[in-house]
Amino acid sequence: IPFDEELGINPQDDQFLERQEWDPQRRGPIHHPMLLNYHPLVIYRHRVIKQADAILAMFLLGEHFPWHLKRRNFNFYEPYTTGDSSLSACIQGIVALECGYGELGAHYIRQTALMDIEDLKRNTKDGLHTAAMAGSWLALVYGVAGYRLKGKTPSFRPHLPKGWSRLTFSLQFDKVFLKVEIGERETSYRAQGGEIEIFHRSERVKVGPSGVKLSTQALCKAVLFDLDGVVTSTDEYHYQAWKKLANQEGWSFDREVNQRLRGVSRLESLNIILDHNQVTLSEEEKFKLTEIKNGWYRQSLESLSGDDLLPNIGELIEELRERGIKLAIASASQSAPYIVEKLGLSQKFDLVVPAHEILKGKPDPEIFAKAAQMLGLYPEECTGIEDAPAGIEALREAMMRVVGVGSAVDPNLCDVYVEDTSQLRWEELLF
Repeated sequence: IPFDEELGINPQDDQFLERQEWDPQRRGPIHHPMLLNYHPLVIYRHRVIKQADAILAMFLLGEHFPWHLKRRNFNFYEPYTTGDSSLSACIQGIVALECGYGELGAHYIRQTALMDIEDLKRNTKDGLHTAAMAGSWLALVYGVAGYRLKGKTPSFRPHLPKGWSRLTFSLQFDKVFLKVEIGERETSYRAQGGEIEIFHRSERVKVGPSGVKLSTQALCKAVLFDLDGVVTSTDEYHYQAWKKLANQEGWSFDREVNQRLRGVSRLESLNIILDHNQVTLSEEEKFKLTEIKNGWYRQSLESLSGDDLLPNIGELIEELRERGIKLAIASASQSAPYIVEKLGLSQKFDLVVPAHEILKGKPDPEIFAKAAQMLGLYPEECTGIEDAPAGIEALREAMMRVVGVGSAVDPNLCDVYVEDTSQLRWEELLF
């Protein structure tokens, strides 16, 4: 399947991105079904699809698409999917729930279940949509219950939509019948005919005749830290390096512009400075300048040590580790591993996300979703700590518990807000 690096999505074919957007000003709103209202040559010249084929591929081959890519693809294709096919709502509902869009997922599941009961396509008189009937079962089991196979092990990731009280169903694996009951607070599993191992989100559980009960809502298994402004402060080092580069090139750069660089990558930071100065450079020139800036920045980090941890961070890390919580650094800085080493924290964190592997920086949720994936967790099993607006937005998009630090972030966008790191408490990070 093709991949577009600029958008970070999978076009459904080689020409899809070359097609025109549907212009409602010129053509008016779309009349459904399109094939009965427009010539195929009109339809195929436009960026419209009657069913979510690329989304279906992500559902069927889910292990080949990381969560952040599924979400990005879903967001891209949703406005272009007309839903003319009765088979589309089922798949859109399943993937919507997987991506964290509970209300939208429930809407599509309702469409699938009521396709003929409410004659939603106005053509039930011509015959029943039996595939949509099967789709309603898929939407409940694969969507609401989040059922998948991890290798040969059944896995469940329940997303009970708001307003739903309970979902119950059974599956058979060889000679074992597994009954699943999902409630607002608890999900229970009971096996008949033997024992079976399953995953409840990331937790491996053995289920027998006596059954097990687990929380329907995700529990916190990891805390993800931004680096600069959360663990330590190298803001001034960054500012001085960018200021030196700006002076060398004759560009305007001050602390107000520097605020816009918080939480974004080196290249994106340079692009912000270039836009501010209305300067255009080639990619080769940009790379050269970012390397020069980074060299100056790295020189300034040589004196960094454990004494440069922000208040309370060392104690917080130990408290979380004592409780078995996994820890990760999710920073846009490619110098993050070096900084963590200089701070004496290399053995304290389970991983530092490789920034060079991240295609889309914050506010895209990719880096946080990547951290969860590398830890063997789902995004909703994590808490993230950030001090920049772009990072807060990325955490919200990643379905994580959002902890904001400092005056640069909006407390109303955070689940927990503190004025500085000295106020961080492990009890408020976990759920």
